[in-house]
Amino acid sequence: PNRPPTASSGGPYTGNEGTAVVLDGSGSLDPDANPLTYDWDFGDGAPHGTGVAPSHTYADNGSYTVTLAVSDGSLNTSASTSAVIGNVAPTATFNNPASITPVNEGSPFTLSLTGVIDPSSADVAAGFTYAFNCGSGLGAFGPSASISCPTVDNGAPIVGATVQDKNGGTTSYSGTARIRNVAPTVTIARITPSPAPRNTPYQINVIFSDPGTIDNPWTITVNWGNGSTTSTSSTQGTFQRQRTYTTKGTFTIVATVMDKNGAVGTSNSLTVKIQ
Repeated sequence: PNRPPTASSGGPYTGNEGTAVVLDGSGSLDPDANPLTYDWDFGDGAPHGTGVAPSHTYADNGSYTVTLAVSDGSLNTSASTSAVIGNVAPTATFNNPASITPVNEGSPFTLSLTGVIDPSSADVAAGFTYAFNCGSGLGAFGPSASISCPTVDNGAPIVGATVQDKNGGTTSYSGTARIRNVAPTVTIARITPSPAPRNTPYQINVIFSDPGTIDNPWTITVNWGNGSTTSTSSTQGTFQRQRTYTTKGTFTIVATVMDKNGAVGTSNSLTVKIQ
């Protein structure tokens, strides 16, 4: 009588998603030396394979049961083994234009990840999430592939981005952003009209702003035309300053504000006539 063949599915197998795994059924035997046919169930719902040593690419990571059925034409036998497929993290292109072209403090810069590649079609179909570091640590993961990062001071912060697939596989990138210092903007305005009398305080407002919100302390210098006065401030805004002129004449008033980095902003000028 015809005797049934013996099936050997080989394995267990290991590999990564998106990379072919070669299976081996060469251990299958027929005691009557009948030629065998091979039917492979890869365990992932894909069409069955044939032949002694087919290759199969798994579209997603996971643990799969691989079953080989062999037949001598009249009798069938099957054997099973496992295939453990590992996840592969996605990769992308990190875009950090502020590393090439500096931005002014107070202006935002953009970080983004483009051209995401993942060997798993299942991961691609599920989509990816992204997290960014604008210089103060990695933020939460979300669906947006870009972020606008605010700036409050000059410097060269370390920035970065991470792309993540549905299984938690991540790839991270880092770089340096270049932030330029910007001088304060300064204006002065009269409080006391001109002409003005001698021996009476003459008052002006000094108004300044700085896009570097932590560029304090700022040094405020008012040149009254007959000598200067200097003070410091930890805040921006409007500051009242005064000077008592003791002699007649015409004087030109100019104010400057210097930030902590030494950048100086110069105001408009006011001419005051003292009678």
